[in-house]
Amino acid sequence: MISLGTCFLINFIVIGVSIYIDISNQKKNRKLYRIAYIDPITTLGNEAYFKENGTNFLKTVQKNRYIVALDINRFKVLNKLYGYDFCNEILKSLGQKLLNLLPEDNITCRISNDIFTSIFSYKGNVKALLDKIFNEASRLQVEDTNITLNLAIGVYKINQNDTDINKAIDKSYMARAKIKGLYNANYYIFDDILENKLLDEQKIESCMEEALENKEFKIYYQPKTHTETEKVIGAEALVRWYKNGVIIPPNDFIPLFERNKFILKLDLYIFEQVCKDIASWKETYGFTPIISINVSKEHFINENFVDEYVEITDKYGIDRSKIDLEITESATIDENIDTIEILNKIKEKGFVVSIDDFGTGYSSLSMLQSMPLDILKIDKVFVDKADLSSDRNIINYIMLIAKRLGVKTIVEGVETREQVEYMQKLKCDVIQGYYYSKPITREEFEDYFNKNR
Repeated sequence: MISLGTCFLINFIVIGVSIYIDISNQKKNRKLYRIAYIDPITTLGNEAYFKENGTNFLKTVQKNRYIVALDINRFKVLNKLYGYDFCNEILKSLGQKLLNLLPEDNITCRISNDIFTSIFSYKGNVKALLDKIFNEASRLQVEDTNITLNLAIGVYKINQNDTDINKAIDKSYMARAKIKGLYNANYYIFDDILENKLLDEQKIESCMEEALENKEFKIYYQPKTHTETEKVIGAEALVRWYKNGVIIPPNDFIPLFERNKFILKLDLYIFEQVCKDIASWKETYGFTPIISINVSKEHFINENFVDEYVEITDKYGIDRSKIDLEITESATIDENIDTIEILNKIKEKGFVVSIDDFGTGYSSLSMLQSMPLDILKIDKVFVDKADLSSDRNIINYIMLIAKRLGVKTIVEGVETREQVEYMQKLKCDVIQGYYYSKPITREEFEDYFNKNR
């Protein structure tokens, strides 16, 4: 028979164990909560937290509602200047500043990298509030250092019919993207212009899969000419979208496809079509021009695209040294991408590697020196701004860098004979531009190449 004391002891142990388990579970749940919902750098909520609580906000608050999306222009440059630890302190300070500047009960989160979003209700003059946010949040003191940030702020005033937090966020993002192209403006509020653009993009998204199946995307080739001999040596493959007999300009769909990732499918389709053309030219005419193909940086998130490209070239028996994969300079400075490793893999498979639009981004010379490059492609903007009567042009210095690195140069946007002769004087390797040819159809390029090679 169990004594009263023993029963008391057993109950005490059971209660103690239960309390211990409960405390342990609470700690575990808090830890899981932090992992799922809290940004470890700023201790603000993360994207999941914002969307969940933002959805509840839309249900409970009905008037004077706004979403603000904010990021720091050229934040990657700050990372290179000050280092990641210091820049993490910048993010902390900016997050706290936003919390303090916005109306009470705001929901402010760090969504990703340097992007913050806030949702709140405000009855006053919202433009005055936004001016205050821009002026005060752009000036921070971090570790006794005064920092001035270049902020991009997009705003969406939520209407009564809005129930989808994702769509509301997208509209604030569109406004934020718009401000990046404007000068002397602190913020941009979503308006009818962006609404119409959004509707146009929704129309494009609704038919992009069908367009790919129906082969509405056509390849045009812009010839590349050897500077000294003025003989065509290859071309750049460019995409055009024919919809019901009308050409949709690339600027109207490429940025959208990069955002929604459809560019991954389109790039793969374009690559295979180019390989088919190269195989056909080799069989029919006995020539294999060097064709350059743009590779979106979205592919760099998953480097398996290199293996897919290799499989396609093997399928059509293509010499990979005849394919130049053009990488935009912006892709080389993304801190989330191991660019060097991917470029090395591309080179190991035998492809030519070029950096497109060189000089318009922020890649460092030290990084450039470590890249396994074959070609620097100089952007048209430097041709347009060049004083052809002077040797003091940026193009001259880019040429010098290229020669020191042992890589070839291609200059885009050459449109006059004077520009051609200037490039010849600089001993640029290849010229691409309207002086020789605009982008042309496959059949036109075949004829052009046969006459000018």
